[in-house]
Amino acid sequence: MNSVEKHPLFFWLPNFPEVMESFLTTLVQSNRFDIKIFCLKKLPEERLSIYTESALSRLCEITYFDGEQELSAFFDRHFSGAEEGIHIFGGFLGSVGECLYRYQTVHGGKKAIVLTEKPSALPYQSKAANLLLRNLKRLRMFFLYSRAYRRNRRAIAAVLVTGQKGVNQLAAYGVDKARLFSFMYSHIDEELPAKKERTDKTVKFVYVGRFNFCNRGLDNLMYAFDRLHGDDWSLDLVGGYGEDADEIIRWAQTKKNVRYLGAWNSDEVITKMQDYDVSVNPTKVDGWRIQINQAILAGIATITTNEAISDELVRAADCGLVVNAFRKKELLRAITAALDNPEQLRRWKENAVRFAPRISNEALADYFIQITDYITQGKENKERPVCPWQS
Repeated sequence: MNSVEKHPLFFWLPNFPEVMESFLTTLVQSNRFDIKIFCLKKLPEERLSIYTESALSRLCEITYFDGEQELSAFFDRHFSGAEEGIHIFGGFLGSVGECLYRYQTVHGGKKAIVLTEKPSALPYQSKAANLLLRNLKRLRMFFLYSRAYRRNRRAIAAVLVTGQKGVNQLAAYGVDKARLFSFMYSHIDEELPAKKERTDKTVKFVYVGRFNFCNRGLDNLMYAFDRLHGDDWSLDLVGGYGEDADEIIRWAQTKKNVRYLGAWNSDEVITKMQDYDVSVNPTKVDGWRIQINQAILAGIATITTNEAISDELVRAADCGLVVNAFRKKELLRAITAALDNPEQLRRWKENAVRFAPRISNEALADYFIQITDYITQGKENKERPVCPWQS
């Protein structure tokens, strides 16, 4: 492996890549690339000190910029000596989109990769997620992404977007289907202990994430669990941040079977999930719901919605149920189904264990390497890479 020549790989990202850290670490350790990461947003010192101690920061060079003037000056120096590298841009829009455009104007014939999440059709952080606003947002997204792709298409070799729904949406925006590849956010790798056998019959549900009604659907979760009876179930809420946190925590404190546990460290979520049966993700809008990855890797079932984007993993693995994000009675029926069918719940958990290797960071890194080989070594000499969790 050490005899393989390392190819320069440059990531242009809005900030430190928390949702891709383990994937990038695995990529560095593959010994295929000499990776440099450019973060366009200067972080507060307290957060920066945390990231500088990360494994990724120790393995590759990460540069943080403070202002447009510093970034502009860097462009001129960098692009003059980096023509042979592959450049990966974390999005079409904003400061990263401007970097992509500038890259094209300097090296229009070179190849770039755009890594982006599925555009959201719902107003973010808004209570008024009504049909009119959703349609206006769709039109705005169509205009912004179509324009960004058209003005940069000469330099773009591939677009990696979260989920098949993201692929379909960007294709509808005019992105060439031949350049589109389904991708995902990555989990943080953990050393998982052996799973303990449970003797109790309680079905243990867990929610991990932001405490929010409009985006994360906690109002629907509360509706569903308010209508359950008996003592054969429990629900733990993990998180605590979010604009509706106070109301949700007060609700948990009034429910016999519900507990609020506070936050978990990001590198222990999968380990702690192993103690549960079902992860509930009633999200109304997301770019890729990483908690579904974590639940599968923990070997537990998942109940989620058709707006999670990563709900495709639940369908592919057959490890739970997917409901309509805006039909709370469907969520209630799914939760009831998990309670009433212990044999089905057992099969879902077994299916999650079998599927987990297909979404490992090693599988994701290998898939990414296949994509870079495909676009750099000539498509006539390589078969188009197949997404490991969709194959």
